[in-house]
Amino acid sequence: MEATRVLRIVSAALVAFGLFALAMPEAMADLANLTVMPGQGDGWGEIGALYGGMMVAMGGVALYAMRESFADRAVVMGVLAILWLGVAAGRLLVMLVTAPDPSGLMGWLNLGIELAVAGVYGLLGRKQTA
Repeated sequence: MEATRVLRIVSAALVAFGLFALAMPEAMADLANLTVMPGQGDGWGEIGALYGGMMVAMGGVALYAMRESFADRAVVMGVLAILWLGVAAGRLLVMLVTAPDPSGLMGWLNLGIELAVAGVYGLLGRKQTA
């Protein structure tokens, strides 16, 4: 599969995931194993912001940058790769240092997905401009 197609699939999946989180925040909370206290709108706001808006924005920016006429694709993909590395680093730090209990399989699976997405944007985005 060519790199452009992989980048578009990953980016579209991020947009779809974000739309899912915005449309069904309760289901997203269950998927992420999060508990929002009743009457706490801030918790739902965080789910909407981070799992919804952030994913839609990052996937949308990547899809926009995939246009043929977009000259700075490598820069955009590099920034997205750095953002995903930051997400993975934050997860790993919390999992190893501050979490009271050892992280389960989902934590490690999410870390792997985040590193894979960073790799897709970093390596394939760079390949597209070479």
